[in-house]
Amino acid sequence: MDITPELIAEIDFPDSLKGFDKDAVDDFLGQVGTELGRVQYELRKAQRRTSELEQELATASAQAYSHNKGNNQCGKFHLSARSVSGWRPAQNKWRWR
Repeated sequence: MDITPELIAEIDFPDSLKGFDKDAVDDFLGQVGTELGRVQYELRKAQRRTSELEQELATASAQAYSHNKGNNQCGKFHLSARSVSGWRPAQNKWRWR
C-alpha cells in the first residue's frame, strides 16, 4: 500500500469511548500528510536534478575523451559518476576513490 498525503487526509477512525482525542489525531495526520507531500516533492526534485547532472557528466566525459583522444601527453581523460562521487560538500574538498 502506497501512503500518500491524500490517503492520510482521507483516513477516518471509528469513534470510541476510550481512546485518543479524534481532533488531535486528525490534526497530527494533517501535519504528517503535509510533511509527506513536501518530502515526496523534494525527492522528485532531487531525482530530476540527479538525472540532469548524470546527463551533463556523460556529455562532458564524451567531450573530454574526444578532445584528448590523440593527445599522448594527456592520455585518456574520462569522468564517471564513480570517479566524482568523492565530493564532500560539507568538507568542501574532493576525496578520490
